[in-house]
Amino acid sequence: MKKSNLPNKYKCIGCMTCGDICPKHCIKFELMEDGHFMPKIDYNLCIQCHKCEKVCPVLNKNKGLSTKSSPFASWTNDDILIKKSSSGGTFAQIAKDFILSGGFVAGAYIDSLDVKHILIDNIDDLHLLQGSKYIQSRTCGIYNEVLNKLKEGKKILFSGTPCQIAGLYNIIPKKLWENLFSIDLICHGVPSRKDLFLYLDSHNPKISKIQSFRDKTWKYGYAMTLIDENGCKVQDENNYFFDSFNANKTLRWSCYNCPFKTGLQRQSDITIGDFWGAKKYEDQKNKGLSLCIIHTLKGQILLENNNLHYESIDWEECLPRNKDYFNPSNFFKYHPLRKLYPKIVKSCDFETLKILYGKPESKVSLKYRPLLFINSIIQYIDSKYKHKVVNKMLCKIKKSES
Repeated sequence: MKKSNLPNKYKCIGCMTCGDICPKHCIKFELMEDGHFMPKIDYNLCIQCHKCEKVCPVLNKNKGLSTKSSPFASWTNDDILIKKSSSGGTFAQIAKDFILSGGFVAGAYIDSLDVKHILIDNIDDLHLLQGSKYIQSRTCGIYNEVLNKLKEGKKILFSGTPCQIAGLYNIIPKKLWENLFSIDLICHGVPSRKDLFLYLDSHNPKISKIQSFRDKTWKYGYAMTLIDENGCKVQDENNYFFDSFNANKTLRWSCYNCPFKTGLQRQSDITIGDFWGAKKYEDQKNKGLSLCIIHTLKGQILLENNNLHYESIDWEECLPRNKDYFNPSNFFKYHPLRKLYPKIVKSCDFETLKILYGKPESKVSLKYRPLLFINSIIQYIDSKYKHKVVNKMLCKIKKSES
């Protein structure tokens, strides 16, 4: 019989649905040299049922895209929820009311120094799912948990990346979709766990826990709060992990050509993210502001919440600073240093990695200056490219509306 043929490292999205569907539990996920998980099949146990291929959203898509999507500015009126949220607390408010109505919510939470998906049904646990997490969560087991609850007639609200949502609808039978609600996020791409571990290991005393990836109680934007082994808070202005993330040099290979964000429409009911560049809402931005894009009637029902403030906005207001919502590509697709990353991370010290993949803090030696000059050219061309694709999309929207 033919062996299972899952996507290679350039196409695999890391959703982990193949692991949940396997009846023999013979698919494990290994952290590769570039800091991203890949499925590994134990062919001694594999019965070659090919269920893993059937649920893979790269190979098959069970759910089509929405027919129309509408953008909104939104935030919760609950001061406690918005303070603990990375942006406007829209997800937290929707999730809170969903739980109070008897439903379950699945989302990512920080598990010490890692991130994984869990299922909750108590608002006392809601804080675990609040706030942005900047690495791809481990989703092993969560799809089966959701499936079992849906079979029991329970309502489920699932939040995740666009690729995780695609995997969700591939593994959940259509007959159970009625009680399934989904929220995806505006995804920049998932960074390497290696970068995170390198950054954490650079601290002394040793870091024992990530408290928050985005702690706006001390700074707006990228503001990570860590806990060291002595129980003390660590808050760095200079953060190699975020620098490398924003430089796009170590993202998962599939993120550079993501098949799940190639336009305005989605498989999810709602897309939520930061409302970058929202000049109209400057006062609210400091407290917390979300960009919320409704794709379905289910999404509209979730947003119509007495504790949520939401206003319809134009695409011209939100797309210029949120290109990641609809276009995953850069002009050069991926940075030349991406291919070299597994080798460089093995052979170079942390200071060199900061120069090559992050943002150098001090004067750089002459040998690296040509590389940094090339990097600045690439960034300039990418910025022009982003401006071009946004304008192209806005022109397309105007034509469709006229």
